[in-house]
This record gives sequence, C-alpha cells and structure tokens, in this order.
Amino acid sequence: LVNFLIETKKGKIVISATDLEIGAAAETPANIEEEGAITAPAKTLSDLLSSLNDKITLEAKNGTLNVLSNKARASLATTPPDDFPKLYEDKGEEVATLTRDAIEKELRSVVFAASQDLSRPVFSGVLIKPEKDGLLLVATDAHRLSQRLIKSQSVKKGGLKEPIIVSARAIRALLAGKGNEEISVFVSHKNNQVVFSSGDRTLVGRLLEGE
Repeated sequence: LVNFLIETKKGKIVISATDLEIGAAAETPANIEEEGAITAPAKTLSDLLSSLNDKITLEAKNGTLNVLSNKARASLATTPPDDFPKLYEDKGEEVATLTRDAIEKELRSVVFAASQDLSRPVFSGVLIKPEKDGLLLVATDAHRLSQRLIKSQSVKKGGLKEPIIVSARAIRALLAGKGNEEISVFVSHKNNQVVFSSGDRTLVGRLLEGE
C-alpha cells in the first residue's frame, strides 16, 4: 500500500493509489510502446516526478522502473501488480452528477463538522439524503452539526433512492481535487463503496453503516 500501481494502456498511463479506505486513480495521455502494469514506491516516484519539468520516459526492465529525462535518471525497485488491491470491482449504479461549484460550496460547508474520532464511524462521515428539492448533506461529531442542501438544479442526474453515509476522508480528498468538470457519483451497496468520477480522475471511498 506504499506503492503506486502504474498501468500502460493504449494511448495513456493510469496511476492508482489506495490505503484500503480511500483510493484514487488518474490517467494522462502518453506514447505507449508496450502495455502492462507494475507497482513502484509511491513517495519516491511522486517526489521524483514533481522535480522534473521536461519530457519523461518510464521504462520497466528486469524488476526495475527506470525514470529517464534530460536532467535526471533514476531506477526504482518494483513489485508484481497482482499484489495491488483493486480500487473497485464495479462502479455500481450512477446516482447523481454534481457540478463542481455545488461540491465546493455545499460539501465544504458541511464536512468540517464530521468527527475525527474513528471509534464512532457513523460520526466520521457525511450523510447524503435524497430530498424533493435536491440532496441534503449532514455532518456531526455529536457536539456540532452542519447541514446544507444541494439544490436540484445542481444535481444533473438524480438517482439516489436512499440515504448513504460517505467517509469524510473521501469527501476531503474529493474537495482537494482541481478542475471544473462535473462529477458523476456511483454507489455500490454490494461492495460498500462510493465512486466519484470526473474526466481522467476517479476517487473511491467507503460507505459507512449507521443512521
């Protein structure tokens, strides 16, 4: 879980990470010579890539990931991709498409009230409840409570039929994302997961049990 999963597919590279509570994947266009998958140390690779601002070549060879650029060359040990847990088996049912503006304004105004105490999981999430006028958001740590309504006009698709509680960590990770794209929300009760999908990025979080 300290590694990135790096997958090369037709015309793109997909990089995934997870700590089993939340997971994320991002893809970027690339010239791919061979399709495949490996894992490499997340922090080392992240620090290395962020320090480079020129063309980068990734080469997997004999259990090593070679990172090549005009300014640097580095080799990282890799492990088999089979050791990396899947982010999700399937996305589940699409229940909503939210505007980025609604997420920024309404979710940010609620998630701060969620508890940091993981011994009471139900208070460490955000309740999302379908209402006639939109989606009601509620968070509390049992001492303070915040609630907001994402109005119907900001919910491009509304298929959420019953309340769900989403991990506040997943909500905070969603708020940390950039961009102006609409975000599609998928719920899988079978896998106890919620998936947020936007353009070339995917975020996966746990559903919490409780009322």
